[in-house]
Amino acid sequence: LVSGVAGDPSNLPTKTMQLVGTGSAGTDTTQHVYAPTLEVFDLNGNVSDEVAWWISDEGVKASLGKLPLNLRANPSFIADTSMPALSTMLSSSQGLEDLFTDYDRFTSNDAQNLERVTSIEQLIGQNDFKDDAQWDLSSENEFHAVTPYSLGVLASASKDSGGLMQDLSLFPKLISSEFETIIERAAASADAKSTAPTSIEALRQFEDIRGLDELGTLTDGELATPITPILSNIMMAFTVRSPSASDPNLFLRMRFFCEFWNPYTSGLRMTDSNGNELDLELEILNLPDDIVVKNSSSGTESGPINMNTVLGDPSKPDQALTILLKNASDRDWLPGQSKNWTGVNAGVGSGNSPYESITIDNKDWDSEHSTLGGLKGIDTGVPRIPASSIRHFSLGQDNLSINVYLINETEGTRSLLFELSEMQYEAVATLNPSVSTDSFANAHSSATFGYHIQLRGPHHSANDLEYPRGLWLHDHDPRNPTPNFNDSWFLDNDPDYNEGSAYLPVASGHSPLATPEPHSLHEFGRNPTIDSDVFRRLLDRSSGSNSSFNKLWQDAPLFELPRERPLSLASLQHLYFHNERPFKVGNSWGDQGAINTLSWFDRYYFSGLNRIDTPADYNSESGLPNPTLLSYQFEAPSTAITNWQAASSDDATQSLELAQKAVVMNRFNLNSTSVAAWKAVLGGLRINEWEYLDYPEETEDLSTLTVSEDSRARMFSRFSQSLSETYKAPQTPAFEGPEPVAPSAYYRRGARYFDADEMEDLSLEIVRLIKDKGAPFQSMEEFLSEQTTGNGSLLEQAIATVLAPSGRQQWDHQWETEGTRGPATEIIDIDHFSPGFLTQADVMTAIGPMLAPRSDTFKIRARGESFSPQGSPTGSATIEATLQRTPEAIDSTLPIDQPTERKLKLISMRWLSDDEL
Repeated sequence: LVSGVAGDPSNLPTKTMQLVGTGSAGTDTTQHVYAPTLEVFDLNGNVSDEVAWWISDEGVKASLGKLPLNLRANPSFIADTSMPALSTMLSSSQGLEDLFTDYDRFTSNDAQNLERVTSIEQLIGQNDFKDDAQWDLSSENEFHAVTPYSLGVLASASKDSGGLMQDLSLFPKLISSEFETIIERAAASADAKSTAPTSIEALRQFEDIRGLDELGTLTDGELATPITPILSNIMMAFTVRSPSASDPNLFLRMRFFCEFWNPYTSGLRMTDSNGNELDLELEILNLPDDIVVKNSSSGTESGPINMNTVLGDPSKPDQALTILLKNASDRDWLPGQSKNWTGVNAGVGSGNSPYESITIDNKDWDSEHSTLGGLKGIDTGVPRIPASSIRHFSLGQDNLSINVYLINETEGTRSLLFELSEMQYEAVATLNPSVSTDSFANAHSSATFGYHIQLRGPHHSANDLEYPRGLWLHDHDPRNPTPNFNDSWFLDNDPDYNEGSAYLPVASGHSPLATPEPHSLHEFGRNPTIDSDVFRRLLDRSSGSNSSFNKLWQDAPLFELPRERPLSLASLQHLYFHNERPFKVGNSWGDQGAINTLSWFDRYYFSGLNRIDTPADYNSESGLPNPTLLSYQFEAPSTAITNWQAASSDDATQSLELAQKAVVMNRFNLNSTSVAAWKAVLGGLRINEWEYLDYPEETEDLSTLTVSEDSRARMFSRFSQSLSETYKAPQTPAFEGPEPVAPSAYYRRGARYFDADEMEDLSLEIVRLIKDKGAPFQSMEEFLSEQTTGNGSLLEQAIATVLAPSGRQQWDHQWETEGTRGPATEIIDIDHFSPGFLTQADVMTAIGPMLAPRSDTFKIRARGESFSPQGSPTGSATIEATLQRTPEAIDSTLPIDQPTERKLKLISMRWLSDDEL
């Protein structure tokens, strides 16, 4: 803002006065500032004075504000680390190291002095900032790129919140009751971690399973917290046979396999609070009535075999086929790990379920000991037909349903976790071998028809051009406890057109079926179709009797459960919204569905305080738990807000109180066109001697569990609270035997690192797009939203241009894990939306609390020149003032739905000599 521009744009003053020159910005004239001159006339009409002013927005520059206590280099400044900024991967200071390469916040003695720096001259007088040869300001001058201290008011762009933002830490029910539960669980988890007896126990987390019986009926868009293993693979293959003429009836055999995936960065607890073991149970409904036909022109038929009657549990009204999946209590269910169960334990003769799965350490489903009924089978009670060759058919379609329960045999309890219903299958119809090459005769050593169902995975969307190997996470959330199964459930999932589903019928262990027919599943013969070694699937890579299921590179976590008090809104990107896309908090699709989560960024923040705390829990010298916040009125956090526990957790008025007494440190205006400033902001998140859980490569043996450390710069993380448990990420082998292996390192490890050139390029692209837009963003929601339909937000466009010029982001495993660039031949494409795929929300998790669509720190430089009646200059003066908007309201009596103006406070004022301009 400059003098003169408020008038008629077509009639601006033609004379200008220099306000920033060599003394401030060096000899580069492009860095100098001139402002239109306003003339002051005396009584005789002569120009007696000329004045000009220029208001510098300090929030568009890199901030030199003080570091939070737990980031300072001097050990004497280390504060309580029960909730350190780094544990939540929150950038609470800007990356000055990217601008001044001699500086390091962790080792520099100057780090603790930054809060006392009040001018650029003082800054470059410090040892680590003296050498301008070590500056990298992207062709900008330090006067324009850096500011001593930028603060910001917790001001809201939303018109219904009184001009201030609301604290979700103390008032979580402003979102929903379920959100309040999530915040309370996170606080309890953080407290438990802070008192863990060992560092290993502090870094690990196990969660109680939470399914439908606890969640209740969910409506579309409802916020919920399902914590269940996901059924990712199930196969049932049946043979109806006539063993010999001496047996009067037909017999039924079944082979079975299922796999469950823990999609979380936390382990799943398979014991109750009393230490009793928990198991899973499958309940399979609506199996067909199978009819056996003599394979000849006479077509002699048997009576119908009701498979639910033969296999079902008679104690259940629906006679469901029930299989208990006994968990191995000596094996923790680790983050991202899949477990499989093979075979059931019914012997020869008759015998209804419940059955029990007999093995969990391999996929040897082709052995007789894994076959229901053994070699002979279970007596169906249906008379045999005299024939040497038989085939099968059923009448009409069948709607297969699968329910999964959590079983506590000790307590005798059974809790529903999720429902997969209904998968419409065509009728059973095995054909005459002389008619079709895909049919089979009475080869009773094989399973002759069955169902193989899988959760869609990356390889099922490998041909998508827009979201390479990422459509499976674009169109559905695999955590959904009641996924939709359209009649066309076997097609690609497309919620907009009510087509497809999250699951699909397969053959050959991975290939989708064109139509959902009970397939001719068998292990032997001309076309074996049960393929157990399908390592190209992300979630199914155990290798038969080789027992490869326990390798760390096979674990692929995808979602994070809060284990720290959230301090950044975008860290909530893992929240589950029923029947909506995952990762909607902080990404451009957050405005889709029942809840517009992008609007949250203009209304809410996290203080880190909690309603279960007491004022004595906080040390006033350590500041607020959120390290980006500073108590403006210099009160202890315990008194910075009154009535913080007596008020209801959805009290909208009370939720504004802390915002009246706290400001944001290192506030940054996202409309900045300073490349250097963007580079510093983006490079703010760094780790130093940061501890992580060092799992052994073979995760079966956890007796050697250790803790290791790493230090890295310029990072973003999908797993902002649980990266310490998933940081160890071995490189995936290209092949396991002859089978290609699906890469998993960028699923296991949700951290990305960037070098200085990449940060420079990303900053340049962001600034280019802001300039092309030509008008400032007026809200965080606008900044985070799509610019044009289908093209993503400005930040998403910048990420795509810089990091995925060919359309795909890439993973350099050596760089990500060791910090040195690997050979080009080992660089691989990253699946869209996987944890290693950088999204806008990942960036916002780290830097979001700093960003705002406006600034609250300003520098005004004004100059006046006086003239004699003859027009000769007689004197001049230049003054520079720094002002900051404060949380204090000019009029606090206005109702909550009326924004209030905030006071401006004069922070400093100094007169400048001509040499200092």
